[in-house]
Amino acid sequence: MAISSNMKTILGSLGPYTFVKTDDGTQTIFSHYFDETCHSSSGAVEETLQNYVFGTEVPSRLQASQMAQHIFTILEVGFGAGIGYSATIDALKSRSISPKGLSFISTELDEKLASFALENLIKGQYLQSFEKVIESGLTYFKGLTQEDQIMKVLIGDARVTIPLWSTPGEKVNAIYQDPFSPNKNPTLWTVEWFEELKSVSDLDCILSTYSSTKGIWKSMLEAGWRVSETKGFGNKKLSTRAYLNPLKDSSAQIIKWCQDSPLRASRDPGRT
Repeated sequence: MAISSNMKTILGSLGPYTFVKTDDGTQTIFSHYFDETCHSSSGAVEETLQNYVFGTEVPSRLQASQMAQHIFTILEVGFGAGIGYSATIDALKSRSISPKGLSFISTELDEKLASFALENLIKGQYLQSFEKVIESGLTYFKGLTQEDQIMKVLIGDARVTIPLWSTPGEKVNAIYQDPFSPNKNPTLWTVEWFEELKSVSDLDCILSTYSSTKGIWKSMLEAGWRVSETKGFGNKKLSTRAYLNPLKDSSAQIIKWCQDSPLRASRDPGRT
């Protein structure tokens, strides 16, 4: 779904966002706070499909979960303009796959941006409605889908909201690791962050991200993920997939690149 808006700029809790048209004809937004766009200039929707929806193999794996009568949970790090959710639903519908049994959880630091994006999803008929909920110290938007299912957008610092949200009964099967870049938003790329993601994930979880730096690979490896490189989107040569499945091994090429690199894994301030 392209962002449906005639506005040039919206004002979020963290400041203004400017609409930017990408090469696939869809729009993304530029955050003046982070000084970065939410998507590649080569294509907002196409990047989301390649890196996240298909990068974590959602269509086939959701169908397998449906056959086993299991819930399939996607955790998106960075709700932004809501394209991760709409692109996921569109990809399923284009393959005549029902979203039944899909649990979509996203994180967003900017409450006003999340509200705007959810209203846009209603206009696009991806949601019927949404409401703000505050419980057990966690603030989130609860969206009701056209199929009477619930999606959630956790509001605030993901380092705080993910532990508050997580429950033993719902383990994550796919992670769209899509926050702003390590230079702009470093706390969502550290060893400790990837350890947190590991703690809420099932063994079949696939994590996908656009980032492909050796420092990030080292952070994932030290956190216990098995890491592989794959083709990047647009002008990026590579992107990254990571797994918890003990039957999978990290890419031999990534291991070599990391061994040869002087870069260290990124850690939280004060940690060595």
